[in-house]
Amino acid sequence: MRRFGFDRRSTSPAWALLLAGLGASALAISAQDSARGGKIAVAAPLHEAADVLQARYGRPVTYEDPFYVWRGDMAAHGVDKSGQPRLFGLKPLSLLMPDDLTPDKTPALDAAAMTKVLDAYHEQNPGAPRFRFLQSKAGLHIVPTMARDVTGILTPTESLLDAKVSVPVASRTATEHLSALCHAVTLARGVPVDAFPGSGPGDVQPYLDRKSDRVSRAAPATPFRATWLDASFAANGYTLRGSITSMMPPPSDDDERPYMLFEWGAKDVVARDALIDLLDRSGTTLSWRLVCGPPDYGFCVLNMAPVSAPGMGIHGRTLFLDRCANCRPAPAQR
Repeated sequence: MRRFGFDRRSTSPAWALLLAGLGASALAISAQDSARGGKIAVAAPLHEAADVLQARYGRPVTYEDPFYVWRGDMAAHGVDKSGQPRLFGLKPLSLLMPDDLTPDKTPALDAAAMTKVLDAYHEQNPGAPRFRFLQSKAGLHIVPTMARDVTGILTPTESLLDAKVSVPVASRTATEHLSALCHAVTLARGVPVDAFPGSGPGDVQPYLDRKSDRVSRAAPATPFRATWLDASFAANGYTLRGSITSMMPPPSDDDERPYMLFEWGAKDVVARDALIDLLDRSGTTLSWRLVCGPPDYGFCVLNMAPVSAPGMGIHGRTLFLDRCANCRPAPAQR
């Protein structure tokens, strides 16, 4: 499984985001391999289960963490030279996947199949956060329903993406729309939610000017840098240079930016529905992971992820521009 955002083993945001840029962690790869045998053992096994099911069936399965506030959900990972805990992260859990959830035994990934997964998770992890699944035109969504409060009592909760939000209609790139949506969720719930659109190493991340609600570049003197999301989105039917066969965007895209802009916004809707509406405009089938760190983090990351269809290799065949029948390269303006 490719971990987008930050790694659950670390409480350092800088280290976490560095791992995110690398795109995968040894823990995630181990979980993916073990899941092939039915066993998942990581901090959030349903996150990994979503990846496994998505790769097996080629259907988007999204996952959303609860916002963790109880320090009892944390555990030490490793010690320093003095024997003191070195890192704190979420406690590892486990999930023995139902052995019949493969396309040859269960042809369709439907409500009955998802119920089996959630029932197995709840039975095997009685004190852990509780989840349910939703269905939409975008796929299947695993969302939290209960988590422990600051006193450790398991209480009803909602995903941050259940917040009602409004995003002003404006002409932006796909990455900038995602950032604007995350900013709206942050304002609605009071919890920082950062967008991680799956950009390549060295990309310049757009940010929200909190005073003006305007999307700006990280440095005005720096050329605009498209992200992986922009390359996958193929806004207006235009692909970026080099992105017909690769999801990595070119080094500088100032002249292509006008072709990446499109109008979008949302008014008083559930954030998840707004995200589904945004991704419905994408030329590539996409999925997402809302990943929240241990209590000491205090923020979450909305990670965009590709969908793997059944095929060669552990992760299958990654879909790219599968919904863009008439895509053409953006004209060069230089």
